[in-house]
Amino acid sequence: MLFGDVMQLRPVMGRFILSQPQNEEFLHAYIVQPHWERFEVISLMENHRQQEDRNYADMMNRIRIGKQTDDDLDILEERVRPKSHPDLVGALVIACKHNDVHKHNDICLNDLKADLFVIKAVNTHPNIENFKPKIDKKS
Repeated sequence: MLFGDVMQLRPVMGRFILSQPQNEEFLHAYIVQPHWERFEVISLMENHRQQEDRNYADMMNRIRIGKQTDDDLDILEERVRPKSHPDLVGALVIACKHNDVHKHNDICLNDLKADLFVIKAVNTHPNIENFKPKIDKKS
């Protein structure tokens, strides 16, 4: 059983979950019969997350299928803020570039009044001994 919204935006620098896998380990199974074809889809039609704000929920539903209106875009445009705007303090920020996101995250992290802890990651893979993930040097 899987849960999720396959109409969500593609992850930044990522792939849609239904796309052909890049990892050769999973490619053969995908070519023979994609796992997605073996599921029965049950669509949930009632949005509970934004039920208190029906206008927002309706706008998000239109945007997710590419049927946004001029009014929807105007509403979103009204919410665009310059980088130093006070509304951004403690707010979720959506940006087009990783660099802008990293800068905002650094500002938020530097404002935290807590001790810094560094936790070293342990990378494992069920089929690859001494697994070393690819690391993007720019990130």
